[in-house]
Amino acid sequence: MSTTIGLGSQTAMATGLSTYLATESLVIYDGIAPANAKTALSSNTVCATHTLAGFIESNGVLTANAIASVTIAASSVGGVTFGRILVGGVSQWQGIVGAEITVTPDANYVAGGTSNVTSMTLTTPDA
Repeated sequence: MSTTIGLGSQTAMATGLSTYLATESLVIYDGIAPANAKTALSSNTVCATHTLAGFIESNGVLTANAIASVTIAASSVGGVTFGRILVGGVSQWQGIVGAEITVTPDANYVAGGTSNVTSMTLTTPDA
């Protein structure tokens, strides 16, 4: 038996998550993305760290407000591949570049360049 939730519960969950993550850090990495946000990193390089500026919620989907550009801290090897939202230094969410996270440049990051997150979405469990 599977458990489902109603749209009201999904919206409430998304709203709470939005508040919890509103001004935390989005860290962009290179290398193979771990299985999930709880899995330890493995030889991944921190290429850029952005500060989030809140989210807009619609039907359980959170869309990040505009995220300020930052200077790329380290060059990527093979391109950036995923990002994690950290709360107090602990990973709370992980998204894949090209799916949940869109960045420019979209290929290799070069130290000293500019990292732009042009979109990011988080989806709560389906109703």
